[in-house]
Amino acid sequence: MEGPLISVYIPTNGRPELEYAIDSILNQDIPGVEIVVSSCAKQEEVARLIRRYNNPLIKNAPLPEGMPTNGTFDYAARHTTGRYIFFLSDDDCFLPGALALMVAVARSTGADLVAGNHLYFYDNRHARRYLWHAMGVVPYTGTTRTFNPFQAIRAFFAFDRIGPKHQIPRLHPSTIMVERGVMERAWKQIGTIMFDDLPNGLSHQPILLAHAQRCVSVDYPVVIVGRLGVSMSQVWSTAARNRFRKTPFPLEYSPVIGYTRINGSIENYLRLQKRYPEVFGDIPINYNVFARIYVQELRYLDMEWNMMVPVWRDAFAFLRTLPEPVRTELLAKARRFALLYPVVFVARRTGLHHLWRVLLGRRIAARAPSPAVEFAHKREFYIPLAKYPTVRTISDVAANAFSILRHEIGQGLPSAPSI
Repeated sequence: MEGPLISVYIPTNGRPELEYAIDSILNQDIPGVEIVVSSCAKQEEVARLIRRYNNPLIKNAPLPEGMPTNGTFDYAARHTTGRYIFFLSDDDCFLPGALALMVAVARSTGADLVAGNHLYFYDNRHARRYLWHAMGVVPYTGTTRTFNPFQAIRAFFAFDRIGPKHQIPRLHPSTIMVERGVMERAWKQIGTIMFDDLPNGLSHQPILLAHAQRCVSVDYPVVIVGRLGVSMSQVWSTAARNRFRKTPFPLEYSPVIGYTRINGSIENYLRLQKRYPEVFGDIPINYNVFARIYVQELRYLDMEWNMMVPVWRDAFAFLRTLPEPVRTELLAKARRFALLYPVVFVARRTGLHHLWRVLLGRRIAARAPSPAVEFAHKREFYIPLAKYPTVRTISDVAANAFSILRHEIGQGLPSAPSI
């Protein structure tokens, strides 16, 4: 019997938004989509949810005991059987028509990797209060084009700017669909589609890109990405303190020790280079750009008091290895941030940082241009959803996103690509 056309795998820690993610797949206009859920926590709750659907196409693949938490990515993917494979985070939702569009692009272009665009949803627990209950918009053109996968990998390793104003698409993990052969080649050569012991999944995109033969980007939103108050992508700066208590940062090659997002990224890229030099060895890493981002992230990293001194001392040692004039510039900036860090430390523990976020949010909201102007200039922006009373959850946003955009943008809104 022939397998399904599409498989979607969802790694999860059992968060409640999982139900919205599954529903967004079932609401697509392509029947017979296989859904594979792999949970690393709350496995009984996840099993009950899947049983409630009573759908043989929704499969439960709980992560075996003893495997690293991020092992859910590879474990779930290995349980898929479809021709086209799509990863969806458990706090994201597909937009209507997304799968049909992506498959149509793959078939018409012969691509074995298709990447779409995305929107965001910010809930009422997000760290930036001015974004509470809002939809974030990444401007799009409704066009398709091919791109070179190794140029995209180079952009990742160089920490280049990517997105609507640049040659390389965003390539958010939840917007990438691949033919099964891409994953099979990755498993054969590298053994995984993502490192499972690091605090983010940024080896996922380079591994898939390295094993794709023809890549096409669709500059049209296919997913609502949840930027929730519990999403690791949003709480990395405050989660670091508890993570340090539980386990040390699993670094092998990174030049610095701080538990920041960008440091997780560079560790992924350096591991790929060191372990698979025949694939990634000649791709340069831009340490100057990395250092700029790292210093900025250290400014807000929530560390225990006894970690502050070694982390900042280590940062200064690394900055001194950089070439001029970057070295002098970043050393001066790091000194200012380090001297102010005790204020950040106290503010986080007394709650004063919440007041700062409220004041900053009011200032940003007062200066925000109209959505139509921002969209026309290809600048990211957000739309407060308070004026749409029926839109409450990420699922509601997925169902109403395009009608909201039409109302806010008007005639300048591109339509979906004609395939």
